[in-house]
Amino acid sequence: MEQVLKIVDPIVQSVTKDFEHCTPVVFIAEKTGLKPGHIIGAGFLAGLLLVITGIASGFITALMGFLYPAYMSFKSLESAEETDDMQWLTYWVVFVTTQFLDNVFGIFFSLIPLYHLAKLVFYVYLYYPKSRGAVKVYEIAIRPLLKKYESKIDEALKKGQDFADKAADSLHEKKE
Repeated sequence: MEQVLKIVDPIVQSVTKDFEHCTPVVFIAEKTGLKPGHIIGAGFLAGLLLVITGIASGFITALMGFLYPAYMSFKSLESAEETDDMQWLTYWVVFVTTQFLDNVFGIFFSLIPLYHLAKLVFYVYLYYPKSRGAVKVYEIAIRPLLKKYESKIDEALKKGQDFADKAADSLHEKKE
């Protein structure tokens, strides 16, 4: 048991430091007398167990991909620092891209054993403060693709805006 504690304690200390600015986690830790690292670890293990057993795996994965990032995005918007804004904006771009791909190809992805577990680990990788995975995925995969088609996307958006403006003008004229 002592060997396990020697391995686990540095991880708990590191996770505690990583989540020291997450007010809900700190609040729960203070009320329970546990370290924030223990709270995060217990929550992650409980979620992991539910995902592995298939109990509400889609819900748990979506929840874990949303709750912490949404709260930290709120905190980021409320702070004067701009670097955290970039981290969370990037996270949401990658998250929405992942959700889109999941909606399009989900029927095939669902055939992969433990797919929700892989997706859960991917979400944590994206938002975990030390990995900054969202920035890496954005820089490697999403940004080059958007840059390649940026002018075509802008052109299509302009056409869509022009069409919407004409439709709105037409509806406005009919009311008069």
